[in-house]
Amino acid sequence: MPKFPPCSACGLPFSSQFIQLAGHVRHGAEIPTYLCPRCSHGTTATPDQSAPNRVTAAYRTRVYGDHEHAALLEDDRGQFAEPDVEQEALVRRRRVQDVVQALALVPRDRPHRIMHVGCREGRLLEQLSTQIAATTIGLEPWTPWCDEARRRGVHAEAVTAEDVAPFADPDERLDLIVEHHLLEHLDQPRAHLRRLHRLLADDGVLIIEVPNLLRAYGRLETRFLQEHHRQVFTSRSLATACMRAGFSPLHIDRGANLRIFCQKSHDPSERSQVFHGANADDVFQAVWSNEARLTVKQALAKTGATDAVLELVASTHARCRWAPGRADIALEAAVALERADRYGEAATWLRESLLDRHDGEVAAMLRRIEWIERSRRGPRRRRVVTLPLAPAGAPPRLPALAAMIN
Repeated sequence: MPKFPPCSACGLPFSSQFIQLAGHVRHGAEIPTYLCPRCSHGTTATPDQSAPNRVTAAYRTRVYGDHEHAALLEDDRGQFAEPDVEQEALVRRRRVQDVVQALALVPRDRPHRIMHVGCREGRLLEQLSTQIAATTIGLEPWTPWCDEARRRGVHAEAVTAEDVAPFADPDERLDLIVEHHLLEHLDQPRAHLRRLHRLLADDGVLIIEVPNLLRAYGRLETRFLQEHHRQVFTSRSLATACMRAGFSPLHIDRGANLRIFCQKSHDPSERSQVFHGANADDVFQAVWSNEARLTVKQALAKTGATDAVLELVASTHARCRWAPGRADIALEAAVALERADRYGEAATWLRESLLDRHDGEVAAMLRRIEWIERSRRGPRRRRVVTLPLAPAGAPPRLPALAAMIN
């Protein structure tokens, strides 16, 4: 059994019960990722597990997702586009809304104290300064980003949260701590969360945002599992890590990115609990089903709905053990067949998709395609029944007979 650290979220010692999610080689060294059987958290090994609990200077955050959460969007070919200005503005607006909602839980007769950990160029704090009355500070250890934040008028310090000494006066503690796409890069996320716990007021709010493994976009090993992504979170493991650091989850948004709102827990038993959610086997099946779906989508985009590719689709669909994954694979096949004007086959795959997952949009698509297929066949011909002439003197035919003539 390979040497591997305990689960970074719940602390369970490594054993043969851990599920290897993936393993790839970088710079000649194998970098495996294992899922914890207790909390479904993924931990990626590094060549040096004693690395400091901070992000390297080469780090640049990537946000994975869709609509307003997005920085990478999957197109019809299964490829991914970089973020545009409009998408980044939507992300910032949503984050400002998060701050406003969190501060409503912390009434104060003075300006709120807000810390943004990993503030990058300070854009969020710059926007907040125009909308709310608050005392803000940004922590950004990478000097180029910190200098840019200061040029924007943001109070920024080139340090990490671990460098900030706990406040001697409880009244000086922070009302809100915000952190986006940082926790997944740290070797010891629970230790980092405990540090934030000491900096936060007793009724303060913590907002953490990380990529969601169950909504991973792109090839798992090239876009999600990287040596810079030490931690791979599900909603279950993120909440568990927060609970074991002394927090109580208030709300979790399970979009393409996980966003959790927490306050300090007053129940000591929460520190030993595991949050509810998908188990490790379900997570494994979900992730690799998405990999299979992306393989199918890219093959269909490259060569079209050829017989060879459709045979691949059918075999991939048959091997998939996770129902939502099968539904997605069937939907990719249906979309490709519809583009090829093969409506009958598209309808067959849509029915397969609906067998595994009810989806109103898919059902509507099936009705539309069935209507198109009927229209292409032309109007239904009326069946004409020719009756023999009645012999002279015979009684008139029954009225019901006329009703049989279409």
